[in-house]
Amino acid sequence: MNVKAARIINFGDSEEAALLRAILEQLGLRVTVENSGNPVHFLEALNEFFQVDFLIIAGHGKQNGLFFGEFIASVDTSLLRDGYLPVDEIRAQSKGATVISSACSTGNAEFAAVFQKAGANAFLGPASDPDGVAVPMILHQFFYNQIVEKQPRKKSLINAQANMNKENQFELFEFGKKDIS
Repeated sequence: MNVKAARIINFGDSEEAALLRAILEQLGLRVTVENSGNPVHFLEALNEFFQVDFLIIAGHGKQNGLFFGEFIASVDTSLLRDGYLPVDEIRAQSKGATVISSACSTGNAEFAAVFQKAGANAFLGPASDPDGVAVPMILHQFFYNQIVEKQPRKKSLINAQANMNKENQFELFEFGKKDIS
């Protein structure tokens, strides 16, 4: 039996990461969680290659990047701009994975391009600032549709959002089908 695997890299929303882990394990996936406390550890985690079907980034974001906030002086924050890690500083290893971000405003071509260059099959992220309570519910339905119902990614997302009356909350970029570079 080929068990699907997921890796969650959490950089600021441990409750959401724990919920997503429980959802994925209930659906039969093998799940690992990496908690990253600062931008350097986050980037190190993104660049460790793990062969997984799903790579999930759990945290907070805005158009200007992923939110990390402020740290004590001894923590290297040289990559941050006003507490945010800008997309142009993000490098990753994601060969063969569907990359999913729960961070607000990451569902755009700029974020998707990072993971396309890293070898991902697809990238999925919130288009703007969705209801934070709805995000794990939409993702739960998305995963259920893909894993249990065997729906293709696009149909899984459309149906998940429709079930929540939250159409267009997430953007999906499928590489090879829709070139974003």
